[in-house]
Amino acid sequence: MSTGDVGWAYGTAGTIAFIVGSIVGGYFAAWLGLKRAMLWLILAMNLPSAAFVFLSVAMPTNFALIAAALSLEMFGYGFGFVGVILYLMQVVSVGKYQTAHYAIGSGVMGLGMSLFKSISGDIQTALGYQNFFIWGLLCAIPVLVLSRFVHLQSGAQPVPAPSGQPAEA
Repeated sequence: MSTGDVGWAYGTAGTIAFIVGSIVGGYFAAWLGLKRAMLWLILAMNLPSAAFVFLSVAMPTNFALIAAALSLEMFGYGFGFVGVILYLMQVVSVGKYQTAHYAIGSGVMGLGMSLFKSISGDIQTALGYQNFFIWGLLCAIPVLVLSRFVHLQSGAQPVPAPSGQPAEA
């Protein structure tokens, strides 16, 4: 693919797919509630790996098919990432210091991504592209199992205001 093709597939179609996925994921989570939606949000986060498994097996040369797979990747990421953000907002960021809790949760998430990105190249080199993406899909299995045990009910309680000041909403 040319640089222009990659730019169009990711920069235009992918960005639109990500935005649509995020909006649809938000409505989906609002409709079902975080606890019931989380399984589907986690599965959607694995659409990128599934798209790349497909691309590595099929090795298509048709630009429209490649762009569609990359758009599916970005849609899945946008849809699924809603679960991460909602978890941080509704479960982690509760209590008197909501902003600090959200910042710490975001930092831990970023640290986890950075640590695994630092070794993913070595893993890909050892496994090859196709097996790397299959391995990524297999890594989702423990996440799916553990998600059944994660506390997803918000512990948010109204914070009592000091006397003489309005209560928080």
